[in-house]
Amino acid sequence: MKQKFFSFFKYLAIFLLSLYLLIWLSSPMVIHYLVTQQLKPYKLTLSEQSSIRYNPFISALNINNLAISKAQEKVFAIKRLNLEVNLLQLLFDRIYIKSFSIDGLSTEIALIDGKLEIAGIAISESTEEKQTDTSKPANNSPYQFIMPELALKESELIFRDEHQQKTLTISLLTLNGITATANAQQANLDLALTVEQSKINMQTTLAATEGKISINNKLALTNFSLEQLTPWLPKEVSKLAGKLDLSGQQKITIAPDITTIELTDTKQILNNLQLNSADIQLNTAQELMTSPSLTVTLLPQQPVTIVGTLHTEVNDISINTQNDNKQLLFSLKQLNSGTVTLSQRQQTPLIHLDQLILNDATISKNLNAELPALSQFAQLIITDTELSPTSIKINDVSLAGLQADLIIDQQKNMITLAPINSLKNQEQAAKPPEQPEQPEQPEQPPVNNNTFVFSLTKFSLMDDANIRFKDSSVEPAYNRSFTINELTLGPIDTEQADLVSELFLKGKSNKYAHYQFNGTATPFTKVPVYTLKGQLKELNLPDISTYIKDALKYEIKSGHLDLTIDAKLSGEDISGNTDLLLQGIDLTAANDHEADSLSDQTAIPFSAAIGMLKDSDGNVELSLPLSGKTSEPSFGTSGFLSLIIKQATMMAAKDYLITTFVPYANVVSVALSASNHLLKVRFNDLLFSPKQVAISAEQQKFVTQFASLMKDKKQTKFTLCAIATPADIGLAAGTKVSTKTDIEQLHSISQTRLDNFKQLMVEQYQIASSRLLLCTPQIDTGTKAQPRLTFNSH
Repeated sequence: MKQKFFSFFKYLAIFLLSLYLLIWLSSPMVIHYLVTQQLKPYKLTLSEQSSIRYNPFISALNINNLAISKAQEKVFAIKRLNLEVNLLQLLFDRIYIKSFSIDGLSTEIALIDGKLEIAGIAISESTEEKQTDTSKPANNSPYQFIMPELALKESELIFRDEHQQKTLTISLLTLNGITATANAQQANLDLALTVEQSKINMQTTLAATEGKISINNKLALTNFSLEQLTPWLPKEVSKLAGKLDLSGQQKITIAPDITTIELTDTKQILNNLQLNSADIQLNTAQELMTSPSLTVTLLPQQPVTIVGTLHTEVNDISINTQNDNKQLLFSLKQLNSGTVTLSQRQQTPLIHLDQLILNDATISKNLNAELPALSQFAQLIITDTELSPTSIKINDVSLAGLQADLIIDQQKNMITLAPINSLKNQEQAAKPPEQPEQPEQPEQPPVNNNTFVFSLTKFSLMDDANIRFKDSSVEPAYNRSFTINELTLGPIDTEQADLVSELFLKGKSNKYAHYQFNGTATPFTKVPVYTLKGQLKELNLPDISTYIKDALKYEIKSGHLDLTIDAKLSGEDISGNTDLLLQGIDLTAANDHEADSLSDQTAIPFSAAIGMLKDSDGNVELSLPLSGKTSEPSFGTSGFLSLIIKQATMMAAKDYLITTFVPYANVVSVALSASNHLLKVRFNDLLFSPKQVAISAEQQKFVTQFASLMKDKKQTKFTLCAIATPADIGLAAGTKVSTKTDIEQLHSISQTRLDNFKQLMVEQYQIASSRLLLCTPQIDTGTKAQPRLTFNSH
């Protein structure tokens, strides 16, 4: 009996061994046949070199050199696959995968004509998903799934459509510590893959228990090309390029009622960004974003909440028109956000920036032409800013190095605005043709219960701001510069209607004009109130003559304007007073460039009217009360100062004058007119050689005596006029000068002589600039004429 029992097991063992051996030996042929039959409906073929073998002794599946083709094109391949299962663990309700490794996996995923194919098999879009019957109780399987490690090495996924092909290379994907039951699952993932030149490394821990999923991940993405995103971009975006590096840690927790995403130690670097969208082209050299901590919370039926801090720095930003990258709209050397804090206040998202810094900005510059930009600034600092969907609150704004150039051509176009205007023209050209107007439907007034709030505590300039203005649409071209030495504004708050905003402005214009103004405003009260007090001194009137000569038919030959204003605007009601002081004002006929010409006589009536208002110093003082409304303002004049004329006896005056002016014999001559017995004190001309503009050694004696006279007679003021001759530009004496170019050249020489003389008096001899008034340059075409400066006292 015992022998029979032993023989039975011996034969059973031999049978099983023979069966296992048969399965092991025949499995490649059987599996190859079965797989081939299954692939035929899909027009796929399995290569003859493919080896698929099952080893029943250790419950292992081995695949080598597997290749599946479609129309002689390989669509799926595995170099090597090993799968080993421990079947004995089934006795203990465990599905135990001892090892699972894949090496050299290659498959193609194609999207052709809107149809998805994976490994040559079309995935039908019409396939209906099976509906799960939720009424059945969940199947709580008693089995536990365990797999110590799954390894995928040196594999690739090929993504292809009608236009392009992308290859995703997986250097290493390792899943280890995989365990799963009906109630809990966990796994660890190590991933290293390459997408073209981009590399991605991930280390992930996944855990799921009782409806809660937890994912801890560490990510490193390097050299990712943004061009790979092009197929998924809106059609308005014609180009996207740049290289992205991203690293950080992420913790994701998913529960039935809440999802949280915690990001720590996040760092993003984006190099050489180029974005073409609509009509503009955006370029940046580098963008750096770091965030030590950022938490995103998702709740059902509620807005997304984001809490944390980050810092952003962007270098070399430029925005150009897309059709012409030489039309620069805006550029910035650097943007530094400082610390940005994201938070929530009563379910309202808030963004707080401690200090936003913009360095070296340029606005509107035509790089095709040698023209300055419309505006530039060295630095803009915005401190303590809070942003929300309903408000912007800023503590301080400081601006440094502001430069602006407003240049108007002969057609009255602002040519420094050319890039912005070209963008507007592109937008208008891109607009579709207008459709016939449809009958208007009555509009319902929008309901807006929330008023947007803006507040600014203070705006100020950190240094001088320079504004240059040139107008070539008038004759002659007008040039003026403004320097703002001080500018402060604030506070402003749309929530506090009664808050008084204050303005302080101080600066100068050209060389000697200067101004200072103080103002207040309550613009958000029911009746807005504005006040302005200040003064403008030493405005050279011949400079602005070009704008009034066509209307008056006169040019201002010489004179200064001093203005003092004290005005108030309440709603539409204007009140206040303006005081004007016109010093040394004199008129001449418009467009008359000849010295002492007969045309000057046409200015006598108006000059005489001005003369009637002059005081003994040759000045005109006017008080102009302001009254009326902004829609229909009216201005009254009153308070002309009485004209005072003082005369002394002829001989006493002559003796006094001769005694007084002996030390200034080179500058002053005294003569008695025999015809009318009038005493005349004449200031001699300062003669120049043709083309000479600088003060020479021969003229120094005149200059010294003139400076002494100015210092001794502190109340005396002079009007300086420069007269050029044809010889200054190489023409013969007596030649009539009529061309615009010649006139402009002679005026430029005369103006340089005036500027040099006044600058010498002001800087070397400390003469107040307000005592030297400049008149419009003139031309003398007489045969014996000499270039000169003339002097008239008042």
